[in-house]
Amino acid sequence: RMISSSFYVNMFPDWVRLFNSENYAEKYSYRNWTPLLPEVSYTESLRDDYLLEKGYFGSNNTFPHTISKYLKESNDFKPFKTTPSANLMIKDFALKMMENEGIGTDENTDFVIAVFSSMDYENGSFGPASLEMEDTYLYLDKYIAEVLPHDLFIPAVSQGIIGVELRESDPETQKLIEKINHQESWIAGLAERKFLAILEGGCQLPVACYTNLKGVDFEMFGMVADVDGKQFIKNSIRGRIEDAEKLAGDLAKRLLQDGAAEILAGIRL
Repeated sequence: RMISSSFYVNMFPDWVRLFNSENYAEKYSYRNWTPLLPEVSYTESLRDDYLLEKGYFGSNNTFPHTISKYLKESNDFKPFKTTPSANLMIKDFALKMMENEGIGTDENTDFVIAVFSSMDYENGSFGPASLEMEDTYLYLDKYIAEVLPHDLFIPAVSQGIIGVELRESDPETQKLIEKINHQESWIAGLAERKFLAILEGGCQLPVACYTNLKGVDFEMFGMVADVDGKQFIKNSIRGRIEDAEKLAGDLAKRLLQDGAAEILAGIRL
């Protein structure tokens, strides 16, 4: 249940009382915790049956986890707090709040904080390098994308990509770097830099884009806004991954034609 104190509110609005009446914690606790992806996809964690993992009640340390059984054994909801489902409940509440409280519907900026803390509770049972921990973060990434969909909350160009700079005349280092190069990030980075170059943008201009790669398919969302965000131009483009840079350039030109040229000219005055 969601709780507060009289310091903030004397009575919850109807939508919060309705949310609490749905008993999400109990409802979600009847879902077995199974990995989001096949186990071979988890490359940032130890094997599931790692010997030193404490697990639930000192023994249950491998997937799948029957959370409803653990709740009966503990006689409280503590095991539930360690699962992705607890983060899911927070996500559901955040969406309900934005829907019912008019978030982002006027000229005044709304500041919303949602805290996902299942990882902190889970750490005591499995540890930071466990398969359960990596799985929780993968679920969390999915939940955050539902709260902040990339077609609405488009990030700045090439956000999240780590680049390594090296000398052009250093083939030995180049060979070493190739081993850690993430090909999808490389393709996205080149395409987004092309997008930015066509717009003649930089760190000081409100220009954004997001690249989504799925197999051989390429998708990019782009936006140009004025400084106060009251006027903005958005569009997207889709095609084949081998045409990524051309598609990115075409998207930038499309935004310029749609009115981004005037917005950027006004900012540069």
